[in-house]
Amino acid sequence: MSDYSGKIERWTEPADRHNDTGEFDPTFHGFHGIVGISSPGFPAEIDSRVLQTTKQLDEFPFIIDYNAGRPIGLAWYQGNVDHGVRSSAATAYLAPRFLNRSNLHTLVNTRVTRLLSTNNDSKDFRTIELGNDVQSLSYLTAGKEVVLSAGAINSPQILLQSGIGDEAELRNVGITPLHPLPSVGKNMTDQPYVSVVWNVNSTVPPINTTAAIEEWKANHTGPFTMSPTASNHIAFLRLPNNSTIFDTVQDPAAGPNTPHMELTPLDNGGLRQTANGTFVSMGITFLTPTSRGSVTITSSNPFDPPQIDPNLLASDFDIFTFRESVRASQRFFGAPAWNNYVVGPFQPPEDANTSDDDLDSYLRQNSIPASHASGTCAMSAKNAQYGVVDPDLLVKGVKGLRVVDASVFPSIPAGHTQVPVYVVAEKAAEMIKSDWSESLKN
Repeated sequence: MSDYSGKIERWTEPADRHNDTGEFDPTFHGFHGIVGISSPGFPAEIDSRVLQTTKQLDEFPFIIDYNAGRPIGLAWYQGNVDHGVRSSAATAYLAPRFLNRSNLHTLVNTRVTRLLSTNNDSKDFRTIELGNDVQSLSYLTAGKEVVLSAGAINSPQILLQSGIGDEAELRNVGITPLHPLPSVGKNMTDQPYVSVVWNVNSTVPPINTTAAIEEWKANHTGPFTMSPTASNHIAFLRLPNNSTIFDTVQDPAAGPNTPHMELTPLDNGGLRQTANGTFVSMGITFLTPTSRGSVTITSSNPFDPPQIDPNLLASDFDIFTFRESVRASQRFFGAPAWNNYVVGPFQPPEDANTSDDDLDSYLRQNSIPASHASGTCAMSAKNAQYGVVDPDLLVKGVKGLRVVDASVFPSIPAGHTQVPVYVVAEKAAEMIKSDWSESLKN
């Protein structure tokens, strides 16, 4: 994993060019990749209080780098920002120097609707149907293979529309099953997110949006070098080993160094200064959910949206851990560092904190998916009777079709999904090159 992430990453100086020594460990980072990463490039009012809290509460130890293999603790946030500009797969892997390659043709504003069998072979899916409506469909056939990378929502949708999935469910929507794979669209996993907000005593004026935009346009510096919902720090925590939930539920985390929860303290609560006052918030992401949802289709029309059921907080472990994440946030902002600054809760309001049941109800009503959907075309062992793709990411039982995106994760990573997706893509590229190199030799 670290070999691939190092290959992808290009660590850069922060947008404000401050000395970032002590904010990351260069041992665990790459400096020659194509995706820019940096420490926060604009200071927050609460930074000093956040760091002071790590000295006052043992529950939140400061760590220099959560990529060092032991992420439990609080560290400086590392974001996809390259000298004040967002860096991503779109800006890196689809940069002009790649788009200008003679062997790469990119179609924009074009939607893939289905995969079709090729050369009358019902198990060979190298033909794609594409268009923006049923009147403008066209077809392309790959000489070697098709790589489906439509994401954890649309990859299963395309497979289902192509007749690859649960046979009974396909017939129910008028699609003739071509290849039985009941796991398509199942196992959907996403991480619940909620923001908990407190009123604070702050004399710092709100950001002058107009001035901030002009500063960014001129220099790529200032507050807009970070997302308004991004924190300068991030904490990864585990439930205590003696948590009562473990009396009845096995820990789903990968190991003793795997976090259950992510907390991001945010200056001004992600909210504008209003008549209600000023704010600080904690963004809470539950990282190791056991609940599973699904992606299904409701008709044979590929332009109809899929039905997405994230099924958040459906298990006892999930609601217990999410609730404990909120309690951890309350302890964080209850540290002495926040005396005379934090006034009291804003959301959830005081009356929603009176009991576990009240808090559970608030979380069920206010949590949202973190947009980390995974697992809907899950990888499994070569001969497994479940799953959608084999370890080489080829779809089980068919020819000419591979899936490369977050849908292949058997379980969701206990963190953000962006880098794991990039790693899977890099590994897939190696496998594809290797497979076709061997084919050409033979």
